[in-house]
Amino acid sequence: MKNFLFLFLFILFSCQFDDNPISVDDINQDQLQYAKFDLNLVESLNNQILPISDESIVLYAGKETYSIIKFDHNNFLDYDLCNIDSLDYKSIYLVLDLINTYDSNTNDNSLPQNNIDTPDISAYWLNESDIKIYTKNDSIYSLQSNWLDSENFIKDSIHIDFPQINNDNSRLFVDKTLGKYYVDISDKTIIQDDLNNQFSLCEANLDKILMIKSNSSKMYEFASSNYISDFINTEPYLNIIYDEYQELNKTSNKLIIKDLIPLISNTNQFISDSLLNSNNFIYLSNSNNDLIVEQLEDFLIWSDYYFSQPLLDTSQLEQDVNLLSINLNMINKENYDTTGVKLWLDNIRFLKYFNDFSNDNWNPADSTGTEGNMVWDDGEYLEDFGLDMCNSFFEDGFGYCVSDSTLSAYNNLGTENNGVWDLGENFEDFGLDACPDIYEDSNQGCLCVDLDNCDIEPICEDTDFDGLCDDGLDPNSDNFNNDPSDDDWFDINNNNEWDNGEGLEGNNQWDEGEPFSDVGIDGLTYELAGYYDSGEDNGLYDYGEPYFDTGIDSLYSSQEYGYNITGKQNDMLYQFGENFDDCGIDNNCNDNSLTDNYNIDPNNDNWKDCGSDNICPNDINYIEPDLDGTELNGVWDENEGTELNFQHDSMNGASEYFDDFGVDNVEDLYETSTINSLNEISISDTIFYDMQGDVVQYFNQPINQQNDSLKLWISSISKESDSILVANIGFNSQIIPASLEFRINHEKYSTQVFDWINKERNVAQVNSNNFIKNLSLYKNSFEDILEQKLFLNYSYGIIPSLNFDGFDDFISDNPGIVINENNSKMKLYFDVNNENYILESNNFIIDFLNESDSISTLFSYYASNNPDSLIFPIGNLVQQYVTGETEYNNGIMIGLNPNQYPPSYNFNNIIIDTLKLPYMELYYYK
Repeated sequence: MKNFLFLFLFILFSCQFDDNPISVDDINQDQLQYAKFDLNLVESLNNQILPISDESIVLYAGKETYSIIKFDHNNFLDYDLCNIDSLDYKSIYLVLDLINTYDSNTNDNSLPQNNIDTPDISAYWLNESDIKIYTKNDSIYSLQSNWLDSENFIKDSIHIDFPQINNDNSRLFVDKTLGKYYVDISDKTIIQDDLNNQFSLCEANLDKILMIKSNSSKMYEFASSNYISDFINTEPYLNIIYDEYQELNKTSNKLIIKDLIPLISNTNQFISDSLLNSNNFIYLSNSNNDLIVEQLEDFLIWSDYYFSQPLLDTSQLEQDVNLLSINLNMINKENYDTTGVKLWLDNIRFLKYFNDFSNDNWNPADSTGTEGNMVWDDGEYLEDFGLDMCNSFFEDGFGYCVSDSTLSAYNNLGTENNGVWDLGENFEDFGLDACPDIYEDSNQGCLCVDLDNCDIEPICEDTDFDGLCDDGLDPNSDNFNNDPSDDDWFDINNNNEWDNGEGLEGNNQWDEGEPFSDVGIDGLTYELAGYYDSGEDNGLYDYGEPYFDTGIDSLYSSQEYGYNITGKQNDMLYQFGENFDDCGIDNNCNDNSLTDNYNIDPNNDNWKDCGSDNICPNDINYIEPDLDGTELNGVWDENEGTELNFQHDSMNGASEYFDDFGVDNVEDLYETSTINSLNEISISDTIFYDMQGDVVQYFNQPINQQNDSLKLWISSISKESDSILVANIGFNSQIIPASLEFRINHEKYSTQVFDWINKERNVAQVNSNNFIKNLSLYKNSFEDILEQKLFLNYSYGIIPSLNFDGFDDFISDNPGIVINENNSKMKLYFDVNNENYILESNNFIIDFLNESDSISTLFSYYASNNPDSLIFPIGNLVQQYVTGETEYNNGIMIGLNPNQYPPSYNFNNIIIDTLKLPYMELYYYK
């Protein structure tokens, strides 16, 4: 409904309410009285009510369902296009947003489908009289008489004269782009003049409408004028493309760069394009070794360039220098006279030259610089290969360096002595404590540090030397055991059948000694079946009786004492920390072969932080940590390896190579500028070149730049031919620039003309009022069940009126009573198992409606989680009936709300269960 009046929003009541009347004693109020009213099925009925114009937030087009759209002239009259002369309309489209599509069969419980291909829909331009609506009482309505009327009417069928409208060429072109449907009404609608029988939006209201029809099995859901969205242009709108005749200021260039003649710089670049705002820009530098003159397509990015040499040398400072000559094509000569042209330079920017753009060079006056300080600084490139000046990849193992890596002893793929357990190497499967059971201390520790030289008495015997106590003792409780009784079935013969000698637990058959239920072959006790069957209570196992496949110990493995699947000892898997033989994947430590030996430091000069004695803890000669604290201190110490020690090393004339380019690791030649370091100066003076005659005209330094450290101006202009001017650029600078950019600008030809300007507008509202009116027409699709069941369906306008036995008499006989709203309720049961029951949104809103004048909402109730019944707080509504504030018309009318934004499944079909009669319970004071 258009106006939502939410007086109550309650959490859904449980479906397990006690239906018995509430005890007066529990309420503790002496005068409280009770009345109950059951639903009268005969007097209760379904209403099918057509929504009035612009009530729904969505529009539909499907099987015998039509979207109808009309333009309200009264609202559109205030639009400014109605008051603008000299308009030439090119095209007008009505634009609709597709929200969802549904299967037109509402019984298939299909969910919305988005992002589908273009549906088969048609649009028609009709007279309102082309559509007839037939009601149950045989009345005939047309849209012409009811379009903007607030009257609600019940329809039984819809008739549209399709042969007639097709003969009249009423079908419109429809196109789909990015989820929007464009309906071309260009030849049907104009804005102002009523020409060629076209429909004018700015004149009197006519009876023309637009209809959207589906030709497929789908139901299409479009946004209506009331659709609420966070996005613009979601509601229907007119896309209007037109030309407007206006006075314009047209300009055109007189001069454009033809080419450059460099005089100082070796890199000369320019943009010459009369259609771009960036035309006539010039860039000068000495960033290349060879002389180039290049035309660019876009602006130059200074930070991409290196400047090895400045534009000037010191001898040229504060001297007038001719920088370059510019050949200018004279264009559009027919648009201006030949007396002369005004020119000037603007957008002048320069980059100051530095020998050291990063300002990181070392010098005696600034010792903080790191480039050229003859010392390796962190960040500078360093070949940290040690004093042998050899990368480990090329070390031969004898202190020398080879040129071919295939001749090196380096081997990072070897598995022998790599310090990592590899598949195939023997390991002691003692678990995370690295201790066999015979020396475990019961506290996750080990009684012996060196198992090979242990003089401690074992706590148990291990005659088979498997690391496990023969008597089953496991002090640290770390032994893996998934079958303590050793009775699990393993298919030794691999035939998928149990054979003698294989375990009994889990063998999928009953074995002598396994527990079973002596209930007979039907598997049911006498108490359940009501009779004794064959084998029941005979003390013997009979095939078909339930049994427990535990083996003869009657215990499943997880119930057997000692079961432990988290233990790591004896789990046949290597765990980090367990001792292993680091002999490589061939498990041979005495193969006298280097091919599988792991070696990433053949010359043994890598830094390992082993201390001043350079003996590491894993070395066989290791005795104890270095007494001076240098071992494993995280920094390089004297005598430790020099390769990969993250510092520059030199000794006895040997020195690791490094680039002394500073912490930015960039040589001065390649240090780049940034756009932030560009300096701007004032535009030059405007000069006038008299084009009469062929003389060279000279110009002085610009007054505008007298306070700038760099001055740039047009020093002379001459005419090379009738179509080419040559402009020389003068230059005077107090600083040395690395690069320079500027534009040679001129006074352009300008004139005022009248011309047609193409424009486009999207119009959805005028002065915040909708002028696009819309509704959906449905044929009665529930003829078979309208008389059989009470149900609610928003999209088809099914709104039941619930009449309760004796309730109307109760209202008339008790005018002064006060309803106790806390305890008064209405309960409805829903026929959720009915094949016509549809609930795709998993929630819905039920509106309690007033039908005295026009349908309006009294209050709304939110239901969630797919309920099979609902309890409504009905007290306030009944009080309004009693006081006459709301008129009771022989039934309480309820309907489904379209669920605001976004519209959820509007084809929910909520069926009221009439086998469990709905009822009302009222508590009141008299």
